[in-house]
Amino acid sequence: MTRRTLSLIPLALLGLAACGGSNASSTTAPADADLVVRAKPGILWDQKSYTATATGGKLVVTLINDASQPHNLHIVGADGNDIDTSAKAPAVQQSGDSKTTTFSLLPGSYRIVCKVPGHNAMDAPLTVS
Repeated sequence: MTRRTLSLIPLALLGLAACGGSNASSTTAPADADLVVRAKPGILWDQKSYTATATGGKLVVTLINDASQPHNLHIVGADGNDIDTSAKAPAVQQSGDSKTTTFSLLPGSYRIVCKVPGHNAMDAPLTVS
């Protein structure tokens, strides 16, 4: 290699480092969110399980997309059906999108699922107090 080629290597490495970084989005949830759920690359939720406290039977949930594909968030009971059919399941289309929805929920055990076809792994327990 020539001296000039060698002097360009550190610049190339610096450029690659700047393009790398984390998959975490800088999107933040509103202060009144009782529960924040992030969709991560690899068709995963950011946690294996969730806990939250409903205030007056209402749970404010924010879904944030840290992935590149669309996701939605359904809170379902043991039978797999949506608990609060009056609440429109939040959906996010691209990385950085967020959506906040208020669900009517009693204390108990539920599941958080993404019902986008092929996203079956996005299924986590939710305990609401």
